[in-house]
Amino acid sequence: MTKGNHFPEVLLFGNGLIHDSNELKWEDLIKNISINRKIPEKMESPYPIQIILATEDNVDKTLKEHKPEFYGKLKSDRVRRLLESILSIGFDDILTTNYSYELEAASLEKETVSDYFLTKSTETFCSKAEGKYMLSTYHKVSYKGTDNRVWHIHGEARKPSGMIIGHYYYGIYLSHMMKYLEKRHGFYSHDHYGSDIRGWLDSFIKGNVYILGQGLDFSEFDLWWLINRKKREKGCHGKTYFYVCDLDPEKKDDIEKKELLRLLDVEVIDMRDMFKERLDADSNQGYLDFYEYALEVIKEKIKNNRTAGDRQG
Repeated sequence: MTKGNHFPEVLLFGNGLIHDSNELKWEDLIKNISINRKIPEKMESPYPIQIILATEDNVDKTLKEHKPEFYGKLKSDRVRRLLESILSIGFDDILTTNYSYELEAASLEKETVSDYFLTKSTETFCSKAEGKYMLSTYHKVSYKGTDNRVWHIHGEARKPSGMIIGHYYYGIYLSHMMKYLEKRHGFYSHDHYGSDIRGWLDSFIKGNVYILGQGLDFSEFDLWWLINRKKREKGCHGKTYFYVCDLDPEKKDDIEKKELLRLLDVEVIDMRDMFKERLDADSNQGYLDFYEYALEVIKEKIKNNRTAGDRQG
């Protein structure tokens, strides 16, 4: 349930926020699990495709064999503080495309988390446990008095069979999303704010969504479809914001992405000019500067939204 008479306030984040906190980079992880000698050491294909190439399309088997490597480890103090600030803001829902558990580890002030903690923190809106693709199951994560619903929307490391990697799995997952949204259509049309959230898709459609540290690669077609679906919703709903500091106005892919987001009613908040010098000087620290500032901006926007909502109520 949302905190007051307002739309859900939702953060969607990806690997960008934890890019220097993992024990292994994605590139190193792919290299470790690769059995395909025909592919180059540094691949140019999108991340969801790389693992198919590296495993010779034996993704299921490989994920089970290398399960612990996908849990992640929180080693950077600065990234830890960044994640703690996310947990302190008071989002109604936190969505992540990461399979790893750095955010949960930050809540415990630890480097990693145990399966026991993950099992204990799991909650669902369903009457029974969901299968592979969990649209209504989340982790209840508390940090210094603030409760958070953390959703691993592309699956999580402890359940390799439900991790969404590659076009085949994205396609299956999208079909589940479409079925869920069809069943919930009346909720989107008639509920003004979204006080009857039953899954992360409800919050995404109804809420103000802040996308940060998520590059929205064109290969992640489930997210692009969902953004388009939100635009087409006739019921009252919140806005979607995309915070970025590295869209190059001269690069064709970035020009196309920015224009596509505009057409899908996503407000692109580009801070490139503000952080360009810091990015050029030190890429890792420059990005963390950007994420810290963006979170402050988002926090203030949420505060204003809730104040305005309370007044309307």
